[in-house]
Amino acid sequence: MDITEENISDVAPQIITILEEWKLSREYIVRLMGVEELAKPRDLVRFRQKAVPFPFSAEIADRFEQIVGIHGALQTSHPHSREMRLMWLRRKNRRFNKISPMAIMLEDGLDGMYRVHIELDCSYGWSLNEQQPTKT
Repeated sequence: MDITEENISDVAPQIITILEEWKLSREYIVRLMGVEELAKPRDLVRFRQKAVPFPFSAEIADRFEQIVGIHGALQTSHPHSREMRLMWLRRKNRRFNKISPMAIMLEDGLDGMYRVHIELDCSYGWSLNEQQPTKT
């Protein structure tokens, strides 16, 4: 998904819906979206209704792309069970030193989102690796 300054206000309600499906509080939704310094949790209703434009930055666009990617990877991993998707996000994971993926994302922000996305979708990790310049 290509997030731009022109379409971010259209995409924001979809992102809010995904994060609500993850059973996050409004405070955590604002935090994962990367707008805790720019908006209050109560502003989510106004963003959903497009009553105010959603703030744009490259980092916020990147966070949105990570959320969409994680959401899609969870649906692929657990296509028939919303409860399993939620459990995976909240259960302590040995790959994250017995910290839940959700805690990783909330604590480490965008870096944590990348880690969770790569863990869920190895092909995403491979594509990132292929984009890195080779050392000579």
